[in-house]
Amino acid sequence: MRSSIRTVRRRGSSVLVIRGGPGIGKTSLIEHALEFAEGVRLVRARGTAAEQEIPFGLLNRLFMPLANHLDGLPDPAAEALASIFGRRPGPAPGPLLLCMSVLQLLSAAGRGAPTLVVVDDLDRSDGESRAVLACVARRLTVPSIGIWVTTSVPVGEDQDLQDLPELPLAGIPGRAAAELLRRSANAPIPPWVARRLISDTGGHPLALAWLASVLPRDQITGRRYLPEPLPVPARVALWYRERARRLPASARTSLALLAAEPRLDPVALDRAIARLEGDPDRTSHRVPAGQPPGQGSVLARAAIYWALAPRQRRRLHRAIAEVVDPVASPDLQAWHRALGSEAPAGSIAAELESTAAIAAHRDSWARGAEFLERAAELSPAPADRIRRWVASAEAHLAAGHGSRAEAIAGRIAESGVRGPWLDRLRGRIAFDDGYYGEAAAALARSAAGFRDPAIARELRLWQLLSATRGGANRGHDLDPRRGGADRDARDPGARVAAFLDLLGDATDRTHLGALPRGTVAGGMIWLIWFRLAFEASLARWDLWALHVASEVWVGTARSIGARSELATALAHRCIVLTLAGELGEAAARLREARRLLTVHGGGEARRSIDAAALVLRAWRGARSGVEGRAGKIREGAAMRRDGAATAWSWYAEAVLASGLESYGAAARAAARASEGPPVPAALALPELVEAASRLGDRRTARWAVRQLEEAMGATEAPWGRGILARSRAVATNGTRAERSYREALGHLEQAGAVPDLARTHLLFGEWLRRERRQREARTHLREAQGLLRELGAEGYARRAWHELRATGAHSRRSRVEQGAALTPQELRIVELAAQGASNPEIAATLFISRRTVEYHLSKVFSKLGITTRTQLVRSVGRPGPWGNGALSQSASVG
Repeated sequence: MRSSIRTVRRRGSSVLVIRGGPGIGKTSLIEHALEFAEGVRLVRARGTAAEQEIPFGLLNRLFMPLANHLDGLPDPAAEALASIFGRRPGPAPGPLLLCMSVLQLLSAAGRGAPTLVVVDDLDRSDGESRAVLACVARRLTVPSIGIWVTTSVPVGEDQDLQDLPELPLAGIPGRAAAELLRRSANAPIPPWVARRLISDTGGHPLALAWLASVLPRDQITGRRYLPEPLPVPARVALWYRERARRLPASARTSLALLAAEPRLDPVALDRAIARLEGDPDRTSHRVPAGQPPGQGSVLARAAIYWALAPRQRRRLHRAIAEVVDPVASPDLQAWHRALGSEAPAGSIAAELESTAAIAAHRDSWARGAEFLERAAELSPAPADRIRRWVASAEAHLAAGHGSRAEAIAGRIAESGVRGPWLDRLRGRIAFDDGYYGEAAAALARSAAGFRDPAIARELRLWQLLSATRGGANRGHDLDPRRGGADRDARDPGARVAAFLDLLGDATDRTHLGALPRGTVAGGMIWLIWFRLAFEASLARWDLWALHVASEVWVGTARSIGARSELATALAHRCIVLTLAGELGEAAARLREARRLLTVHGGGEARRSIDAAALVLRAWRGARSGVEGRAGKIREGAAMRRDGAATAWSWYAEAVLASGLESYGAAARAAARASEGPPVPAALALPELVEAASRLGDRRTARWAVRQLEEAMGATEAPWGRGILARSRAVATNGTRAERSYREALGHLEQAGAVPDLARTHLLFGEWLRRERRQREARTHLREAQGLLRELGAEGYARRAWHELRATGAHSRRSRVEQGAALTPQELRIVELAAQGASNPEIAATLFISRRTVEYHLSKVFSKLGITTRTQLVRSVGRPGPWGNGALSQSASVG
């Protein structure tokens, strides 16, 4: 459009047809473009339905401002236009004469100043004006004249404006649509609600802005499900209904049926029309699914659907339920029977409940939750209604729709129901939000109220996990069934051992991945087994069991389509992969979890991702990515009394500080982490042993070893035995220390725990150096440095390099270590250059000048001791902040 304006200014001619449905933004786009039309005369008019029966009514209003140019026109043209302007009596001139007269009028106007003629809504004007303007547009060669015309008529139906230069408008893209929703809504819109609104409207701007402002607050915030199909703005609906009136009645019925169920196949659609209208000759009148009147969007169908009375809509759904294949699509049949029901119906509610799992598998876990919610609304018996509401809310939690679950809890409370079902739901919501103290109390009340021993047991396990994550175990026995204090809960070893004792056969069931399954209709408390498998395996230092538990957790969450649960599982899998030394794969799982979190993320998923990211950054030695974020996480955790999040942040800081040789900070962080829930406490104890030993605090180191011994008990897991042997070695001296180091290396190599194996080589090498056994020390330190470089654990790799230098070895510093001095701006430039970006492209991406890029690259080449970009790529390795390359650890993860 700006190009068209430039052409007119340069004494050229330009024609542009701007085509799009009502409310798509044609007028707004013109208003914006006209801001660039300074110095151009504007001649503008809008077609109106009120003047459609007045011949040449639009031409009269459009060109009247140019009537002062009539005197300079030839007599035939002046007389033809004068009759249109009402200045002389007589019959109207022919269309061709009037077309040529308008061209001469525009030529005269263009000699005075560049002129832009804008006609809005040409399709709503009189037919005579449309024909003349189309003729003028096709013959326009007049200098300094431009014509812009907007129309809502689809291109295939528009005979007047065919073959003219065209600008088709469709819905706005995703990010812009989401921003429009955000600005138009009176409340925050969850990502899944925004996705549904954008998808169902095709990004139609008027529909989006209207829906954001008129939908009830509980629907726009995700607390209640959105109507199907979505309502349509009156202006858009009127346009589609006017066009639909030209169709046969069967075609309109077809559109309404497709609005109610877009997945109807042609055979089922014809059968539904037959049931509604009793017309056996339907096929010729049916509108195919992809070709409704207008632009083919769901808006056309929705406009026709909502024009029907409620009684007619229910009849529509009953017809769909009768023709849907009950074998292939029992969920669709049940759903439309429910929508066609006028009152609560126990049989329909039971059918919805039984097909909820099919809907969850076919569409999404949230869809299955909607089936259960609808089933609850149709349940005449209060007990069935509450049970189905709770199952729906728990499914919403697994899908990441926490606000919907909270709304259901509110509806249950409003109904006057109190008891174990409501406590169960409130406990699960509090757990997902990270308020573990509240969760433990509610779950304890719920477990006491259920007669079913299996449900009560799983609820007690949720209570146990809530209590440990909240840190309530510091002053109480962990057993949720007893109130005594049999152990000294101040000792982390005692807490870990008590936690494992209480799990008992629960962890035996999960140890080999023999995890139970559940259905969406059965509620989601069975998901506790995955969390117990992870925490018990980690508390036992059993890396193989951790791999099994986390892989099965991810696979199950992926297969059932519970996306928030999948994000949580992926975050825990990231921790396992990090501890196993697969940092690149861990980063990939973390990226996937973050992508899920942007659309389907609950509170637990978000906290799990934060913890996993901290642990990964800590092992990579990314100080800037740990210290600041850990403090922010602890601030939020303190408000919720979330001991787990606090302990994980302290553990990450301990790992980071140890790699950076800041042993005082490592000891403080490890001590704080050991005060937390059992799992972070178990991981923190070896860190405390190492840091305290390096500070010369043998008493604290030996205390931590005793705690570790009590926590592990008689573990047979090679990882745990290796960690225990290493901790004993670090806390002792002499031949006993050497024997323990060698024992630890054997166990850790068997376990495949590469990071701890590398750290054990490092610690053993440091011990050998202090024992003045330089040659043996260099062997272990070189092994440690090589493993740690390969892992991308650059903090520990630098520590190994420093120790090697202390032995007198002439180990050339890697470019990784040289690159540690790069500034953040230099690191960003290096990443882009390694990905193949040219200097101008880097400058454009970072909003800096090309000379600044060249300056930074020259400094980078000097620091790394290289001269070409090829050498730079080799130094960086696989490009991108998630790579295993030499500089990748310096980039921020996430």
